[in-house]
Amino acid sequence: MLILLINSSIIIILMVFILVTSRYHKEEIHKLTKKSESSKSLVYLYPSSLFILHLICRLSIGKKIYHKVYESMQRIYVREDPKVRTTLHVCKLFSSVLFLILSINVVSILASLSGTSLLQDSYYVKRPYYGEGETTITLDVGGVNTVWQDVEVKLQERHYTQSEKIDQVMEKAMEYLDKVVIGDNVSYEHVTERLSLVSEVPGLQVGVTWDFDQKGIVSGDGRITISEESVEGTLVMITATLNYYDTKILYPINVVVYPKEKTFEQKFFLQLEEEIHNRQVEDPESEYIELPKEIGDQKLTYSDNDDQDKYIMNVLGIAAVICILVNGYSQLGKEKKKRDRQMVIDYPDVINKLVLLVGAGLTIKNAWGKICLEYESKCANKSLNKASDGKRYVYEEMVATYNEIQNGVTEIEAYDHFGRRVQLVPYMKLSSLLVQNTKKGTADLLQLLEYEAIQAFEERKEIAKRLGEEAGTKLLGPMVLMLFIVLAIIMIPAFMQM
Repeated sequence: MLILLINSSIIIILMVFILVTSRYHKEEIHKLTKKSESSKSLVYLYPSSLFILHLICRLSIGKKIYHKVYESMQRIYVREDPKVRTTLHVCKLFSSVLFLILSINVVSILASLSGTSLLQDSYYVKRPYYGEGETTITLDVGGVNTVWQDVEVKLQERHYTQSEKIDQVMEKAMEYLDKVVIGDNVSYEHVTERLSLVSEVPGLQVGVTWDFDQKGIVSGDGRITISEESVEGTLVMITATLNYYDTKILYPINVVVYPKEKTFEQKFFLQLEEEIHNRQVEDPESEYIELPKEIGDQKLTYSDNDDQDKYIMNVLGIAAVICILVNGYSQLGKEKKKRDRQMVIDYPDVINKLVLLVGAGLTIKNAWGKICLEYESKCANKSLNKASDGKRYVYEEMVATYNEIQNGVTEIEAYDHFGRRVQLVPYMKLSSLLVQNTKKGTADLLQLLEYEAIQAFEERKEIAKRLGEEAGTKLLGPMVLMLFIVLAIIMIPAFMQM
């Protein structure tokens, strides 16, 4: 089966790829997994993921995406190496994708193997057992010059072939056939539409099979297959074999068939169905019937129509892979949004601390350092859990700036770097204020900081008001739902008592 072959090929290719790349940058992978705080269940896929990352980064679009993720990591993980964090994030994401692709293909193979196939050895289909009645199956049929198309094939039940005798019900059966076989045609002398070649006579337990004195004029199911080149009508004797348990009688019906214009594909599939029907008639007791390998000069191949359903598993797998990639990218965006909101909320606290310390006589550098040391002390005492929501991004940025100053970077450059990294208007304004006053002196700095503290407090009130409105909007949905539930509880009993 095609779907089984595709799934197997994907698994083999992926397994070979994972094995070949299993030792890729082994030392770098070891460092990455040491720094990872999350689950390491897919760590064995990290080398392959890193190899894919390096390949993607060779493309211009890959470099752009990597750079965007790098910038986000640089803002979220201030005191950590953004390159390591970016590589770890992408490796986790790609490892999940590789694992999902393998899982989907394995599940698809198991589903294919556990399912019951209609085809045996590509050219055989199993017929219904004795007494199970006729059934219809759908196969995908295609040739060299023919498009693949769904074809419904009728499979007759297997039946016994003992000698048969005439019975009185045959006359009623023949009267029924005279009325029904004509189908939508006006008369038997001018037949252009499909004949109704029924397989049984209702209410009489009489089975009917058909035979023709000329082939290629009428198919086994009554369709007109006469050549379009024939202009005049062709007389065809259709013989109905009426079977009533162990009794059989032949009943001939003469019809004059006129051609109806048909497409190449219509004739092709009619011939195919006729050939399948004839093979069943020739060997009615066989458990399997061999499907035609060619019709005319058209070589045929077959596949289960049920395979179409199995493609759904692969489509869902692709959708899941896309969802993982989109979710990974969106989670990064949510982290950045959370960081920005937290920093805006913390801004008044930072300004107030600077006002108090500068007002107490400390220089900006010393005031900045004292705020950083206080934060570090809290972290050391585990008052804040930096691995959870307790981490404060603004103080992480301030510590990074203070470390730059301690390492020899000038205050002006360090404060400028602070504003550029944060990329939020209030902090960029603070950065500009500190840079200007460092250059010109700190005479008016305290007054400017006090004014900035007043503005920051007003902005915080606006933010709190906006967050309250957002919370109220989110609660609106549940409140409306509760209203409908209350109405239902009150009104349903009232209507039931009416």
